[in-house]
Amino acid sequence: MDSSAGGSNEILVSGASSVSSAYTSAPSSAGGDAISAIPADNDACRDSDSNIPPVSPGAPINFGFVMPGLFRSSYPRPENFDFLQGLGLKTIVTLVDKNFTEEYRDFIDSSNIEHRVFAMKGTKKEDIPLATMESILQVVLDRSNYPLLIHCNQGRHRTGCVVAVLRKIAGWDNVSMTDEYRAYAGYKVRECDVDYIQAFALSSIKNTLASDNLNIEEVIVASRIGGPMVGRPPPTTVGFRVPSFYRTTFFSMTVLFIWMLSGSKMPPPSRQ
Repeated sequence: MDSSAGGSNEILVSGASSVSSAYTSAPSSAGGDAISAIPADNDACRDSDSNIPPVSPGAPINFGFVMPGLFRSSYPRPENFDFLQGLGLKTIVTLVDKNFTEEYRDFIDSSNIEHRVFAMKGTKKEDIPLATMESILQVVLDRSNYPLLIHCNQGRHRTGCVVAVLRKIAGWDNVSMTDEYRAYAGYKVRECDVDYIQAFALSSIKNTLASDNLNIEEVIVASRIGGPMVGRPPPTTVGFRVPSFYRTTFFSMTVLFIWMLSGSKMPPPSRQ
């Protein structure tokens, strides 16, 4: 059940969702169960490329294009609000319950954005409860809520798992889904997330996928639009990562120091 959580546009979702109807999943050659493949509309793909927003320095960390009208990112900061304003967002889905800053609340209220908050625990603590995933999908798969931004703290784990389930619904294979997850998670990949993504069964959410207000076929076609933009690693993953760079440098210097130290203690070669 939804309940008010502060601002006039903010809705805290408890995680349980009640939906009913019939849905039959079909096996997919790509791995796992998936709904029947829908042929891509090539004209729609070409026409939609012009609607993909360019990524600017004002974008949140780990900002990415999921499909037309659906975006992902880390927790937005004040310096990101102008960029997000340009997306014309109708809905923001936040996958963490926290004390939202006054600036964030003001941005959401002034932009007349509906804020749906899901109080999820970190994926390292527990798998995402099925009822919570179903509630999230009811919002994210409903294209009447678009343009929509989905985010957690860093845009890596919780967001990565939800996007991976969307990809599975669209018929992506496990390799493609986990590659995208790893691209956004970077050096903080959690194998528990990878296991969750690969083991997730669409048959467990068949009632949600059969909900009358969701057009799953439209979502499948939309998830193929954008060519290389779909599933592309975020700009923040281009080039070296600072933490990895420092770790590598530290390791190299340590090895060099040990080598020099051991060399200085070696006895001089004997002379004949």
